[in-house]
Amino acid sequence: SFMSGAGGWSTDVTIYDDGAFEGSYHDSDMGDVGDGYENGTVYYCNFSGKFTELVKKDEFTYTCSLESITQEGTPNTEEISKEDGIKYICSEPYGFDNAKDFEFYLPGKSVGELNNDFTTWLSIRFSQPYPDTLPCKAFNNLAENEVVGDCQFFPWL
Repeated sequence: SFMSGAGGWSTDVTIYDDGAFEGSYHDSDMGDVGDGYENGTVYYCNFSGKFTELVKKDEFTYTCSLESITQEGTPNTEEISKEDGIKYICSEPYGFDNAKDFEFYLPGKSVGELNNDFTTWLSIRFSQPYPDTLPCKAFNNLAENEVVGDCQFFPWL
């Protein structure tokens, strides 16, 4: 999951042994209302794709590239549901912006070796004091330094 505490959004990805993955993105903006969508607006995207084979970079880091990615629906198309009074807007798979190369990090990776933009996304997961090493797996879209998956970095993991 790649998410923030504000705004009710997340990108959730499942990666399979062969590098294939599937995921979904949603962002709920329940204050964005209008005629016919009195219960708010939801941005969404369902997607799938494949990563190339992982290559070991060091003890705690693997690299790969995005081989393919496709999504259901056409971005920026809208539909208002009469059943629930919500406007649904098809979006792009957030966290995969300009994606090409990724790094996967294992527990034990030194946080000091990670890009500051990347660790900013991680910071909302960590309790104080900030840990010296990652407590679980994470992966980084290097084009945007986005935490695409982070195993929820809660302190008890």
